[in-house]
Amino acid sequence: SGRKVQPNVRTFNSLLNIWVKHRPTAALPECKRLIGVMLDLVAKGNASVQPDAFTYNILIHAHGVSQDDNAMPQAELIFQEMYRRFKDGDGRLKPTEHTYGSLVHGWSKCPHPDAALKAEEGLRWWIERANSGEVDGRPKVYSFVAAMKAHATSGNPQAAYKVDALLHLLMQEYKNGNEEARPNNNVFTTILQVLEKSPIPNKSEPAGRIIHLMKQYNVKPDQAKIELLKKCCSS
Repeated sequence: SGRKVQPNVRTFNSLLNIWVKHRPTAALPECKRLIGVMLDLVAKGNASVQPDAFTYNILIHAHGVSQDDNAMPQAELIFQEMYRRFKDGDGRLKPTEHTYGSLVHGWSKCPHPDAALKAEEGLRWWIERANSGEVDGRPKVYSFVAAMKAHATSGNPQAAYKVDALLHLLMQEYKNGNEEARPNNNVFTTILQVLEKSPIPNKSEPAGRIIHLMKQYNVKPDQAKIELLKKCCSS
């Protein structure tokens, strides 16, 4: 009856998750503090609180939703260390679809000058790892949209070409059997927004291809898309 109940990794993961879900912008310092407590307990002999992949997934996500401009470069380093340890034999740290999703979405909202490139890089790496069988889950369409929107806000004059390449990657993913990667309304709206603001010449040609693809994927043009198409075709 006097036996002490020891916390385990699930206990801490639940606390971490609560912070990120309910206080996202304030969660990062608290997540770091709690993981520090976990590591102290491990050092004192409580192996049951050894951080696992879920712990680091939450930590990476906390970086992505924080308001710290330097958070995502830090998250990238955490992922690299996590992946290195996994490849060295620590199966507890095997990255999951949530790991890659948090990286893509975190970079897509980051003000870092290389954020769009890092979001796309994370997405392509995710697909490569999934193709190899290392990750079970594959990226869904909203992760592609996140990477596209990162290019849309990057200020890169080549952004229209970047999102076009992501569109082809998305279509290939859907063609390969990923039903969650079907191009949808958000995809084509984002592409048209980028195209309309782009300095590239002869926008009517890529706009025509977008119309064809919208028909192919049964995406009906709403008024906003019609206006964007008109602007593209007139420039």
